[in-house]
Amino acid sequence: MLRLEGVACGYGPFRAVHKLDMAVEKGEIFALLGPNGAGKTSTIMCLAGHVELQAGRIEFDGLDLSDIPTAARARAGLALAPEGRRLFPDLTVEENLIIGGYSQPKRAFLQNRDRVLGYFPRLGERLRQPAGRLSGGEQQMLAIGRALMACPRLLMVDELSLGLMPRAIDSCYEVLRRLAREEGLAVLMVDQSTDRALEVADAVCVMESGHIRWAGSGGDARRNAEEVSKAILGAA
Repeated sequence: MLRLEGVACGYGPFRAVHKLDMAVEKGEIFALLGPNGAGKTSTIMCLAGHVELQAGRIEFDGLDLSDIPTAARARAGLALAPEGRRLFPDLTVEENLIIGGYSQPKRAFLQNRDRVLGYFPRLGERLRQPAGRLSGGEQQMLAIGRALMACPRLLMVDELSLGLMPRAIDSCYEVLRRLAREEGLAVLMVDQSTDRALEVADAVCVMESGHIRWAGSGGDARRNAEEVSKAILGAA
């Protein structure tokens, strides 16, 4: 579904990612891991169109995204739940969901909202509550839910577990697992909780200094957890 071939990206003269080759398939949870500064967030932001593609090719379901603007990528089926959630804190939960599904007809929006609330029933209990008054876990649920309102085929989640309690992390991971298995959604995630990510990942890529240090299936990563951990720590 998603193919990256020789992708390099960065900020002005600075190159954050070098010659990245990667593929994410339909219904697959792909974990992008590595230490701080490895290029994980830059990769996701490049896919979303927020960081300059400096070399290489990005293809999504046969469509070349290399020169396509951010809004067109969203229409093509990519959605991002960014690091730090980036919600509108003074708007209600429902209003944040409306923003995520702004391009849909009303009937489709209502159906999709009910679908999202089915995955995150706690949000349904807080529809009229300002997003800024939610707990960290609830805000992450809302960030993912807002991204799902666009009906994506590829969901990108940056730093899913950052600052969250274990129960909230488990809830979010369970939803991602269901989305992949039940709806065939492709999920590309960055997470600092390596052990939890490895439990659910179908494919794993470890980055360091903008390069791939280790790559393999989720099964390979679990069988070689020590090797993967060393790669993440830069000690391999």
